[in-house]
Parts: sequence; C-alpha cells; structure tokens
Amino acid sequence: MLSLVVVAQQQKKGTLLNDKFKGNISVGGDDAATTSLTLQHEPYADMGTFTLTEFYRATQFEKATTNVTTGEWTVLKGSAKDENATVVELDANHKRMLYFLRLKDGNLQQLDVSLHQIPPASKHILRKQ
Repeated sequence: MLSLVVVAQQQKKGTLLNDKFKGNISVGGDDAATTSLTLQHEPYADMGTFTLTEFYRATQFEKATTNVTTGEWTVLKGSAKDENATVVELDANHKRMLYFLRLKDGNLQQLDVSLHQIPPASKHILRKQ
C-alpha cells in the first residue's frame, strides 16, 4: 500500500522517473564501450528523454573518449523476429537512432536498425540498475 501512495504522490508533483541501465556493448572484436543509459519519463509513460554515455578505452592508436548522446525515446511494438516484442527506440535528434529489445528480466538488448539481434547477443546487453 505504501508504494501506491508514493506513486500517487509522484504523479501529483510531476516527478520524473529514471530507469538506469549499464553494460559493456561490443564495438567489434574484443573492444567494448562501457555504456550507461538513463530513460527519464513520467510514471507509466512509454516515452520520454534519454541520456546515453559511452566510454571507449584508450588503444595504442587513440586516446580514451567519452561520448554523451541525448534525445527522446519511445516504445515500438514488435521486432524482426517477434511481433509482440517491446522495443525501445532512442532518437538522438534524427542524427542517430538506436534500438533495444526489452527482455523479460527488465534488461535491454541492443538491436540493429532492422530490429534484428546483433550477434553475439550476450555482448549487447544493458543491465537494469
């Protein structure tokens, strides 16, 4: 009962919720970007804003870099293999589009632009924090 009261209070005050995810997303070969994603939204909303932070480790040819991308997100229904899937679409002001399949455990799995899994799937997971 207490949780319902808290949710009701958040809705009255217009409080935004933050869903946070973190993982190491493969960027080819053995390299991975340490990635964190925050989805900001009103309670029970299937849309909002996002912040995606990607940290790339230094190599012998490049310095370490951090990229921060912001924009809007929404939920799409259906992926290339499952018409009932829930896909989170990140739109960085039409400059960059990213897609994540919402898994049953609440984690997100990155998809390609045609909404197919990127192999190996285990290297494209952001875990809910």
